[in-house]
Amino acid sequence: KVIRNGAKFSTTIFRKKTFTGLYTRWDSYAPTSQKIALIRSLTIRAKRICSPELLDSEVSQLKSIFACNGYPSSIVERIISQVLENSNSRNPSGLPRAFIKLPWLRSASAPFKRKIQCLVEKYVPLCDAICCFTTRKMLCTTNKDVLPMTYLSNVIYLFTCECGRKYIGRTSCRLSERMNQHVSKRLVEFAAKPNVAPVKRPRGRPPKVAKATTPSEQHPGVNPDTTTDVSVRRSSRLAAKPPAKPPAKPPDKCDPRPVSAEAPPEQDVSNLDPDVVLAVTGDENSDSAVTRHLKASLPCLLKVGRQLPHHFSVIGRARNRFHLAVLEAIFIAKQHPDICQQKEFLRTLYLF
Repeated sequence: KVIRNGAKFSTTIFRKKTFTGLYTRWDSYAPTSQKIALIRSLTIRAKRICSPELLDSEVSQLKSIFACNGYPSSIVERIISQVLENSNSRNPSGLPRAFIKLPWLRSASAPFKRKIQCLVEKYVPLCDAICCFTTRKMLCTTNKDVLPMTYLSNVIYLFTCECGRKYIGRTSCRLSERMNQHVSKRLVEFAAKPNVAPVKRPRGRPPKVAKATTPSEQHPGVNPDTTTDVSVRRSSRLAAKPPAKPPAKPPDKCDPRPVSAEAPPEQDVSNLDPDVVLAVTGDENSDSAVTRHLKASLPCLLKVGRQLPHHFSVIGRARNRFHLAVLEAIFIAKQHPDICQQKEFLRTLYLF
């Protein structure tokens, strides 16, 4: 604040009209060194800014502010007098400083600080250790569970085919839903059983089947006049019961080799039924670029369909749809994916 006095002017501390004089209270949960540093820093600011004729009024105002915040008057007087009388440098020892950040734990922090300083003076005499206390958590922890990759939304994903070609896309829904849009269940079933024609499931609820009411309808081939109800029920249970499977042979305990599932054998594309392939690869009007690529390359389809989640990965996350579109354009311009079709419409993106 500049005050004009004729041909001269003087300076002092400027405070807004909304200033309430509230600082860290003396009885608050904070290190005592921070409270003393507050007195020292405000006094140094007044000493550097205020003119000599206005310094005394600023110092008296500081004393009243600290008194309102519960600071002992003896400590305030001692720190202010030290700052006004001495003009020492920030590093009087001239040694390199090592700042050590420690958590503030009231009475346990001061003894721990002295022990650290003694150890530094003993083993590293050419270094000045300064311990800084903080009331914040040293290790940032979160209580949220980590979501699986397929449950994430608002992401930029990368699809890598077996042949090495790539596709980069964006989605605001779950990644699992977008994966099913690229590689439908029909294609996954075809990859598991290539020579079996896919079944077209009718839409809507299945039709209701009327239940049998008479004994002859419930058990066809059984004469109800000569067979009792108990024997019919017993024979029907025995006929419907599947044959028992032999128990699986346990692995040899002496065999040190680990038991692992064998990888599915490679499927020969030349032996596939052409009618089944045509039923799966037909109707490309509503297919995405990834689906058209897999249908055009049957070996890739057979490999990708068996291990679908391993071919998708999240390479970026966004806050909203605009951020999502910008990230997608940046990744496509940087990595140049082969399967993407929207890369032809990319223009130079100027961010700054």
